[in-house]
Amino acid sequence: MNSKIVSAALAACAAVWGAAPASAARQFTKLGDIKVDTKRGAPMIEIEVNGKTGLMALDTAAFNTMLTRSGADALGIPRGDKLNNFQVFGSDGKEIQTTVRTLTDVVLGSTFRVKQLPVLILPQTGGSDVVGSIGVDILAASDIEFDLANGNIALFTSKGCGKDSLAYWTDRYSTAALKRTDDYKIITTVALNGRPLMAQISSSRSNSIVDQSAAAGAGVKPGDAGVEMLGSAGGAARQVWTGSFESFAVGEEQIKNVRLPFADLWGRMVSSSTGSNVRTKFENMPAMLLGLDFLRAHRVLIANSQGKMYFSYNGGPILAKPTETGAIKP
Repeated sequence: MNSKIVSAALAACAAVWGAAPASAARQFTKLGDIKVDTKRGAPMIEIEVNGKTGLMALDTAAFNTMLTRSGADALGIPRGDKLNNFQVFGSDGKEIQTTVRTLTDVVLGSTFRVKQLPVLILPQTGGSDVVGSIGVDILAASDIEFDLANGNIALFTSKGCGKDSLAYWTDRYSTAALKRTDDYKIITTVALNGRPLMAQISSSRSNSIVDQSAAAGAGVKPGDAGVEMLGSAGGAARQVWTGSFESFAVGEEQIKNVRLPFADLWGRMVSSSTGSNVRTKFENMPAMLLGLDFLRAHRVLIANSQGKMYFSYNGGPILAKPTETGAIKP
């Protein structure tokens, strides 16, 4: 991760959000709301810049906010500066050439204003009105509430709250600890057949999915009775399976006899350093991705200020029935 981009993004966030007043001992202050459209099967947020608008997919699994080249053109954003000492690789393992640009006076979700927003510009083009994706760089400096059932994301600052509950909307909730990472991924610990796994919130996936090695560690693997192949992602080399697990738990919330898709999630994800041709797998990657199915079924507060996730059940399936199109999205 490029430290200059991280610093610029967080500085931009601080400039927009500021600090809560110091007068009260305990403060949990809403900074603003971002309207979200989930009708397309993925959370979409409207972006307005230069008097022009487009849609951005919310991707909590990505740090950087990104625009496609065609999306930047549609918003009237010129080509950015080439990044040095920073490399981006796609799911096929090939390097993607990127540039960076800082946008000014951006409006997100019709109401939330950002004074400065650094974005990566990727070379991809397309005819869609989706111009790019929003990563957690916009959200990382705050506590984040996902209320997708009501089409809303809210941002908060917290001061002096200690261990007090921040689940202000209910007294019936579950909690799970968050793992702090350098790139602000939303990581928590889940249990699959009683085995603890590191899981990441990934709003860009319709279905939650488990890494194949973690599924095997929980006793489920290709060839076992009841295990079926759903299809392939990124070519035949990346097969996706579905199997039944005796139990799955997030914090105090537990599901019995759950069916989940699994695949080799990170086998082709590699990195390399500038000046070196040696490419290695990323380390400490999550063993599970909690997708949009989990976020739809819950109201979720990511309390970065406390290192804790609060969530309450909205209704419906917590983990959606695996489907070929939902499970194998690259």
